[in-house]
Amino acid sequence: MQTRMHLLIVWLIAFVALLAVVYGITYHYLTTRHKERMALLEAGLDPGSFQNTTRSNPFLLMLGIVLIGISLGIGVSFLIELISGYSFARLPQIYLMVLPFFTGLSLIVCYRVGNRLYARPSHPL
Repeated sequence: MQTRMHLLIVWLIAFVALLAVVYGITYHYLTTRHKERMALLEAGLDPGSFQNTTRSNPFLLMLGIVLIGISLGIGVSFLIELISGYSFARLPQIYLMVLPFFTGLSLIVCYRVGNRLYARPSHPL
């Protein structure tokens, strides 16, 4: 009973931390965008020039790649847990090693995709 409660608390803390990260990234993105718009208005420039002319949003692409990397890390951790026979309570180091590895790997993929995306001239449809 105590291990189930401990596991529930761990998952609850992880969920709250994930929500806090998503909120923090969204807040930072929106406030930075607002400050840039206000700086354009103070400089006397047209705020319409601030809008993106491409139809795709590279931020969403990068976020998707990172989330795929995190989910791959969780999936590989579960597979290692199943193959080795150790539970999360006995060997939490599996998650502490595999999740940052796959997250970092996905960030490297984001960097490479971003370089290729911004190297090409965009053609509006």
